[in-house]
Amino acid sequence: MAHMAALSAAKARDMAAMAAMSAMAASATPISHEEELARQRDNTKVQLGTLLQRITGKSLDKNDIVYEVQKHGNQYQCSVTMASVASTQVFGELRVSAKEAEQDAASHAIRTFEGEIQGMGHSIAERVSDIPISVHQAAVAAGIITMEENPSETLTHPDIKSLLHSIIAKVVNRRLEKGDIDYSFESTATPGMFNATLTLPCMPGSLGTQRWVGSNSPFKKDSMFECALGALDSMLTHPVCANMVLAGIVNVRSVEDKRLKHRKDKAAKQAKRTPQPPGGNGGKGKGKGKKGMGKFSGGKGDGNDTFRGMNSGFPQQSMSMPSSAAFSFPSGFQNMPSGMVAVPHSMGLGQVSNFNSARSRSPRSGLPRGMGHF
Repeated sequence: MAHMAALSAAKARDMAAMAAMSAMAASATPISHEEELARQRDNTKVQLGTLLQRITGKSLDKNDIVYEVQKHGNQYQCSVTMASVASTQVFGELRVSAKEAEQDAASHAIRTFEGEIQGMGHSIAERVSDIPISVHQAAVAAGIITMEENPSETLTHPDIKSLLHSIIAKVVNRRLEKGDIDYSFESTATPGMFNATLTLPCMPGSLGTQRWVGSNSPFKKDSMFECALGALDSMLTHPVCANMVLAGIVNVRSVEDKRLKHRKDKAAKQAKRTPQPPGGNGGKGKGKGKKGMGKFSGGKGDGNDTFRGMNSGFPQQSMSMPSSAAFSFPSGFQNMPSGMVAVPHSMGLGQVSNFNSARSRSPRSGLPRGMGHF
C-alpha cells in the first residue's frame, strides 16, 4: 500500500508540474505581428514552402516536401525531397541537432532553386505587380484595404483571389463549382518557364468566352495572379458589374483577428494534449448510472425453469437459484401465472423468476434448474 501511495503521489506531482508549465506558456506575453513575421522569415522551411507554392501554383500537402534526418555519430544530416518539382532531392550539411539539419537542408534547397531561376533571368524575390485602378477601387469598396494604402504593396494573392471569387459568385447568384474558374498552363520555349491562361465559362456574355493570359514566368502563381487581375479589371468595367455593391462582399479579417484566432486554435490544441491534474476541473460524467435492475417483462410461464426478461440497459445474464430456497408469498401474488415465483430483492435476482422444481434441467436452454436469462 505504501508503494502504491508513493507512485500515486509522484504521478500527481508530475501532472501538476505539466499543468503549471502549460499555464506559464498560456500567460506568456504574446509576440507582435512584426516579430512573428520575422520568425517566419528566419525559418527556412517556411521560406521553402512559400517558394514551392509560387513555383507550382497550388497549395502543398504533407508529401510535397519530405524531410529525412540521419544521425552520423553525434551529428545529424537531413535530405529534403520535393515531389512537386520533379522529385528534386537536396542534402544539407552536418549539424548538431536534427532541427538545425532540417533548416540547413531547406536553405540548400532554396539556394538551388535560386541559382536555377536566376539562370532564367528572374529572381525569387516577390514580384510587385501593377494593380489596375478598377481593382484598387473595388478592394477599397470591399474593405480589403484603405485608399491611402499602396495596392501594389498591400494586396496579396489571397486578397485578389477572394475578390475574384466573391464577384463571380454574386454575378451567377450561386456558390461556385469546379470548372467555373479554370486555369491552364503552357510551357514556353525556355525550360522551366510557364504562362497561365484563365477562363470563366460560368460568366454571362463575352466574359464567359474571354481568355486572360499571364506573362511568362518560372512561377505559376505569379502568372495566375496577373490573369486574375486582368479578369477583375474586365469584370469591373463590364456592364454586368456596373452597379454592384461591393461593401461586405469579402469576409475581411484584420491581421490582428487572424493572429488572435491562430493563438486560440493553438491554445485549444495544447489544452487537449495536456493531461488534467488530479482534482482539476475534469468535468462531470455524462451518465448518471442505473438505479437497480428495474422491472422485468416477459412471456407466460411455460413450465420450464427459464424466464427471459426484457430490461433495457442490461445484457442478458444467467444466474442460479437454489432449489431448496423457501419463500413466503406476499398478498396479491397468489394469482401469478403457473411457474412464476417472487424472489426477495435481497437476493439480487430482480422481482420475478421462473422456477419449476419438477424438472432438473430445462429442455429448451439446457441450463440447470433455477437459471434465469435477463
